[in-house]
Amino acid sequence: MNKTSSTKHPKGLWYLFGTEMWERFGYYLMLGIFSLYMLDSWSTGGMGFTPSLKSDIYGTYLGLVYLTPFIGGLLADRLLGYRRSIVMGGLMMAAGYFCLSIHSETTFFVALALIILGNGFFKPNISTLVGNMYSTDEMKHLKDSGYNIFYMGINIGAFICNFVAAYMRINYGWGHAFAAAGIGMLIGVTIFVLGTKHIKHVDVVKPVQEGDMSTLKILALTVLPMFVFGIIGYLIPGNLLGTDTNDAFIIGCLPVIGFFIYLAFKSEARESRAIKALLAVFTCIILFFAIFHQNGDALTVWAEDHTDREMPSSITGAADAAGMAQLVENSPMIKDEATYEVSISFLNVTQSALPKEDFKNRKECAEKIERIDKSYKYFTNLSKSDVPALKGNKVDAVTAAKIENDSILQDPEKLTLISLAETPSQQLPSVLSEKKSIAILVTETTKQIKEKEVALAKAKDTGEQKALKDSLTALNSAQHVYDYLQKNDLIHKSNADVPNLKLYSTELYQSINPFWVVVLTPLMVGIWGFFRRKKKEPSTPAKIAIGLVITALSALVMVGAVFATNGLSAKAGSMWLLASYGVITIGELCLSPMGLSLVSKLSPPRITALMMGGFFLAISVGNKLSGMLSSLWEKIPEKQNFFFLNFGLVMAAAVILFLMLRWLNRVMKENNVN
Repeated sequence: MNKTSSTKHPKGLWYLFGTEMWERFGYYLMLGIFSLYMLDSWSTGGMGFTPSLKSDIYGTYLGLVYLTPFIGGLLADRLLGYRRSIVMGGLMMAAGYFCLSIHSETTFFVALALIILGNGFFKPNISTLVGNMYSTDEMKHLKDSGYNIFYMGINIGAFICNFVAAYMRINYGWGHAFAAAGIGMLIGVTIFVLGTKHIKHVDVVKPVQEGDMSTLKILALTVLPMFVFGIIGYLIPGNLLGTDTNDAFIIGCLPVIGFFIYLAFKSEARESRAIKALLAVFTCIILFFAIFHQNGDALTVWAEDHTDREMPSSITGAADAAGMAQLVENSPMIKDEATYEVSISFLNVTQSALPKEDFKNRKECAEKIERIDKSYKYFTNLSKSDVPALKGNKVDAVTAAKIENDSILQDPEKLTLISLAETPSQQLPSVLSEKKSIAILVTETTKQIKEKEVALAKAKDTGEQKALKDSLTALNSAQHVYDYLQKNDLIHKSNADVPNLKLYSTELYQSINPFWVVVLTPLMVGIWGFFRRKKKEPSTPAKIAIGLVITALSALVMVGAVFATNGLSAKAGSMWLLASYGVITIGELCLSPMGLSLVSKLSPPRITALMMGGFFLAISVGNKLSGMLSSLWEKIPEKQNFFFLNFGLVMAAAVILFLMLRWLNRVMKENNVN
C-alpha cells in the first residue's frame, strides 16, 4: 500500500473513542442536571441555591474544569506521560461524581474540586493521543476525519446519558443520577486500560530541549501567580465583572495567558508564528463556547420554564413503563397563586412537624411539595383553558359555608381547607387523610409552638425575632387546620382525579445537541470529503470561521422562540429548541473537532499537550463567560435581547477570524499542513 494513501484508521482510535464516550457520558450526565440540582430546594434533595448563585457556580465550575488541562497537559508532556495522566484523571472524576451523590454542601464542593482536577489530567491528554496516532505521513491526511470520529464518540455518550439521568432522577433521586455518572467514568477507564497495548507506542514523554523553560519554572511562573492573581481579584473592593468569583477567575487567568504570549514571542521564528496563529484562533473560540455552553444553563431554564414539554398520549404509556415521564400534577392546590402559597406553607409545616423517625411520611410530604412546586411553575405561563386543575372538584355549598363561617379560622386557613376538600385523597400525603396521623401532627405542632415561644422570648436579634414570628404564624395556622380536620370529615376518597400531565423531562433536551452531532457528523465528513476531492476544501481556520457564523444564526432561532411565546405569556414548542440545537451543532462540527485538529497539526511537537491545554484554556474562559452571560438572563426582561446579544458577540468573532484567514492560511502552508 502506498504510505501516503492509507484509508484505515488505527485500532487505538476505537479504544480512545470508547474511553471518551463513557467519560463524556459521566461528564454530560452531571452537567445536564447540574443547574436543576442547584436550583431544586434542599428539602427535595437539591442545593436550594438562588438563580444568581447557581449561574456563578455553573460558570466558575465550567471555567475551572477547562483551565486545569493547561497544568495536566504540561505534566503529561514533561513528566507523567499521557496514559498515566488519563487513568489518574478518570479515577479522580469518578470519585467526584460519587461525592456529588451525597447530599451535603461540603461534599458538593469537594466533588467539584475532584472533577476539575481530574478533567485537567484527562481531557488534553486523550485528545493529544488521538492526534499522535495520525502523526506519520501515511496517516496525517486522515487526522480531521479521525477527530470527527472521536468527536462522535463524545456525543454518543452525551446523548445516552440524559436518558439515564432522567430515569434515575425521576425514580430514585438526584444522588442515584450522579452515581450513574461515576459508574460511567469507571467503565471508560476500564476500556482505556484494556486498549493500552494499541496506544502505548504514541505515548512518548518529550524531554526538555536546550533553551526550554523547566517544568518547575513554568509552574512557578503560571500556577503560583494564577492563585495569587485570583486571590487579588477576589479581594478587590466591589465587583468589576459582576461577582467576586468572576473577578477572581478572569484576573487569575491573566498569568497563564501571559505565559502563552511569552512562549509565542520567545520561540524560534517558525514556531513563534505557529503559536501566534493558534492564540489568534483561541481568542475567537472563546466567544463560541460562551454561547455554546449556555445549553446547560440559560437554555435549560428555557426548556424547564418556557417550553411546552407535554408528551403525546400515544407515548405516555411506554414512557411511564420505562420510568421516563415527568409527572405534572393537576392538583387543586395550584389553581391560583394564593392557593399555591398557602398550600406549600401548610405542607412544609406538616413535613417538619412529623417525627424524625417517620421516614415514610416525611418522604411522602417532600415528594408532594416537589410535585406541587414543579406543577405550579409549569402551569404559570399556560393559558387558563389548558390548566385542568381549574376544572377539578368543587366543594359543595354546605361545606364551603361551614368553613367560611368558622370564626376561629383566618382567611389563609379557610383557603387551605377549601383546597384540601377539593383535592382527591389519593393526591394528598396519607398523613392528612388519617385521623390517627392528624392527632400526632396536633401533638407535635403544639410542642413546636411552645418551643418557638420560649425561643422568641429569649431572642435579642431582630432578624431572629422576625424568623421566629413567621415560623409561629405558620405553625398556628397549620394547627387550626389540623384541629378542623380532626373534628370534620373533609377529605373524601370519592373525589375524582383530575387527569395529570406527563412531560418530557428537562434533562432529555440536553440530548438534542449530541443527537444532532451523531446524525450530522457523517454528513459533515462527507461534505468536506466532497470538497477535498474537488480540491476546494476550506482550510481548518476557514472551517472554524464558518462555524462561528452558523453558531450566531442559532441565537436568531431562539429570538424566534421568544416571539412565539407572545411575551412569555405562553410556552414555545419544543421544535424551537430542536432547531436551535440543530443549527448550533453544524457550527460546532465546523469548529470544535477542527480546533482539536488544528492544535495537533500546528503545535510544535514538543509542546503539543501544552498547546492543547491552551485550547482548553480558551474553552475555560469561554465557559466562564457563558456563566456570566447566563446571569443576565434574570436581568433582561425582553428575552429576545439576550439572544440578540449572543448573536452579536459570535458574529464579531467570526468577522475577526475571516479578516485573519489569509495570514492563518499562510502559517498553515509554512508548516506543511492544511
